[in-house]
Amino acid sequence: MQNKRLYLPDYHNLIVYQKAMDLVDLIKLLKVKLPSKEEQRLWKLVTSIPVRIAYGNSQFYENQKDYSLKMALNSARKVNELLLSISNERAIDQRIFQDLTGITIEICKILSRMINRETK
Repeated sequence: MQNKRLYLPDYHNLIVYQKAMDLVDLIKLLKVKLPSKEEQRLWKLVTSIPVRIAYGNSQFYENQKDYSLKMALNSARKVNELLLSISNERAIDQRIFQDLTGITIEICKILSRMINRETK
């Protein structure tokens, strides 16, 4: 009897996952400069993005995958809003803000395309 394995795609190869992890690394460097309340909220949101992408990519049912990707997209949008708020308070440099929001917007675009592809 041949042992059949269920194939689960490797999320580490997804560009969106790699970009989300890059964002996590950049936010980790930034955490020192932020007020503690914003730091905690931003860290919680930014780390949830790659986790939700990985979880969604490992789902067998499309509706579960779609839900996880939508939650990752929602977290990325909230990260962007929080970065804007932090930038308005002058807690971070404008160039750093632009770099971080650029990556976040790129993540949002990729996730949106993935979600739209799944729902068609």
